[in-house]
Amino acid sequence: LSVGLYHGADRHELLKPDAHFDILISSYGTISTDFGNAFPMEAAKENSKPKKKKARKDGPSIFGQKFHRVVLDEAHTIRNTKSRTFAGIQKLESTYRLCLTGTPLQNKPADILSLFLFLRAEPLGNRDIFRRAITQPIQHGEEVGLARLRTMMAHLAMRRNKSKLDLVEKTVELRAIDFPEGMHQK
Repeated sequence: LSVGLYHGADRHELLKPDAHFDILISSYGTISTDFGNAFPMEAAKENSKPKKKKARKDGPSIFGQKFHRVVLDEAHTIRNTKSRTFAGIQKLESTYRLCLTGTPLQNKPADILSLFLFLRAEPLGNRDIFRRAITQPIQHGEEVGLARLRTMMAHLAMRRNKSKLDLVEKTVELRAIDFPEGMHQK
C-alpha cells in the first residue's frame, strides 16, 4: 500500500490528480487548520480562537476529495461538537466511516453524540433525537435513556476486553529503595 502523510506546508501536493495514495494519514490539528482556511465563515462560528494570520490557499482542498473510508483513531478527540476539529472532520467526504477509541464516553453521555454524528448513525446521529432519547432521560434519572444508549452501542461498537485478547500476563514487582544520607524529606 502506498501511504501519504498529509501534514506540513506542502501537504496539498498530495491531493493533486497525479498523486495517488492508498492511505492518507493526517492529524486532527491539520484537518482543523484546513477547515479554518477552506471555510472561514463556518470556522468563525465554531468554539475556537480566531486566526491571527491570513489564511492562504495552497492548492486542492482535502474537503474536495471523496475518500473510500475515513478512520478516526482516538476518536474521542472529536467529542466537543462545537469545536473546529469536529466541524472539519464532519466535512470530510467518504463512503465509509470508522471510529477507534478506548474511551467513547469520557465525562457524560453526550460525548458519544459526536461519534454518532460522525458515523451518521441514525436515528441517534440526529442531535434532537439523541437529546430526547438519551440525554434528557438520563438527566431525569430514567433508566430508559441508558438502556437505549447501551442498545445503540451494542449494535455499533465492537468491544475488546482483556479476556478476548491474547495479552502477556502482567508482572508486578515491588522494590524497596534506600535513599543516600541527606536526601530525606523534611
